[in-house]
Amino acid sequence: MKKLLTLLLAAIMVLSTLTIGITAADANAPKDYVPVDAADTTRYNAASKWDGTVYTVTELSKAYTFEGAGTKESPWLIKSADDLAKLSANVRFSNETTNYEGKYFKLTCDINMQHKEWWGIGGCFIDGVKWGADASKANLEMFAGVFLGDSHVIYNFNLAGKSADGKYMCANGLFGYAGKGAEIHDLGIVNGDISMTNASRIGALIGASRYDLTVKNCFNRANLTFVYEAGVKCSDNRAPEARVGGLMGAVMNDNTTERNIENCYNSGNVTVTLAEGIAEYAVGGIAGYLSDGLDNIFTNCVNTGTITVNANHGAAPNGGRITCVASLVGNFPWNGFYSFIDCKAGGAIVYNNTNAEASGMKIASFVGFIPSATALTFKGTNEYSVVIDPDVALGNHSTVADGKVTKVDAITLTYKDNYFMGEAPAEEETTTPEPETTTAEPETTTAPEDETTKKADVTTAPEGDETTAAGGSTTEKEGCGSTVSMSALFVLLLIGGVAAICARKAKKENA
Repeated sequence: MKKLLTLLLAAIMVLSTLTIGITAADANAPKDYVPVDAADTTRYNAASKWDGTVYTVTELSKAYTFEGAGTKESPWLIKSADDLAKLSANVRFSNETTNYEGKYFKLTCDINMQHKEWWGIGGCFIDGVKWGADASKANLEMFAGVFLGDSHVIYNFNLAGKSADGKYMCANGLFGYAGKGAEIHDLGIVNGDISMTNASRIGALIGASRYDLTVKNCFNRANLTFVYEAGVKCSDNRAPEARVGGLMGAVMNDNTTERNIENCYNSGNVTVTLAEGIAEYAVGGIAGYLSDGLDNIFTNCVNTGTITVNANHGAAPNGGRITCVASLVGNFPWNGFYSFIDCKAGGAIVYNNTNAEASGMKIASFVGFIPSATALTFKGTNEYSVVIDPDVALGNHSTVADGKVTKVDAITLTYKDNYFMGEAPAEEETTTPEPETTTAEPETTTAPEDETTKKADVTTAPEGDETTAAGGSTTEKEGCGSTVSMSALFVLLLIGGVAAICARKAKKENA
């Protein structure tokens, strides 16, 4: 009997240890997206899953092909996560044919990245081989086409921090490098926990851009964490610089170009931590760094994510024009003209500099730095709710915003569905009459619809539980609970078995 009890106790201890180990591993794992309702669950489950395969193109004749003709009328179709990875490989090949200038692509499905490390569509490495050392080749490695997202989304997003041979990424995002007339429409990143180290130009949607760029009806909800370590140089052996944005990292110089960013939002949190002495950084929710250009127009753009910067440096160089933090755009450091139309700066700004001699940084709600008072125009209703000290909309030339940017209690986002922002009145007018014309039909099918609804409620009850838990740490507890229940089941079965053996033995002894 004592041996059996000893065996039982040992088994319980082993299973308890196993449970704790599994629970700890689950706590550190990336968190999958949790759908908000039954329809969202169906959509999420139908998304094309990426298995993490990174393709490489070594010669033009071996570039991957897609269904369609690449025209506006017949765009090349991206029908799976695998297709998107192949497009990325083609653009990285760095050829004037595969930067797709003037060509059209259309995404036909949602994509689940499964937290695999994504190599951007276009991009470059920090050693300067394709960025600074040969700028003409770098410009071939940008995506210059038109990408129609068709209101599809990306789930469980993550970015690669290094190449296969260990080089740090210089620019990375879903589109690592885009420009020369590139357009990205109707595309969103729903969730993700992106962690980058020693990169330079990082944004969830676009890492870096040069020349003309249009981004419309796009969003990012993924959280981005960026760390710049000591002793790492940027391309061309320049001083370390961090240009980080929730939606876009660095939108760079050319005095003849135009950028239009319209109906876009970021609600992901951006956290930047810099090694001692690094004083060149531009961090924002919509864009980190945006320079030059004849027209840079932001229309109906909103940030509600928290922007956090942890630094340790003294006086900011260059009058603070390259040491900036803001809710919408970190800085406009050089020449150009910039407009905000009906934009909103929300969320929060958390700035920490542990150096007692720190000075000259430009921390603001709207834009950290603009080159001159005449370079910035406000139109429509522009608002901010960010609480900073001193309370300024612009890091310099703050009086430009007086009467043109209004302080409000809070900035909130509204959606036309679970994902995309707002709803056009034209859509409401066309969709409202439809139920009236079909009122009679649902009456004849009321019972089947109710039954379907009930079935959906039954099958999605666990999803609803997970959705409720998504607001806090309950999600982890729920996952842990299922793990504990499984282990507890084994323990109970073992206890039952041992108890039965003990009962038999006692019965024999009594007999």
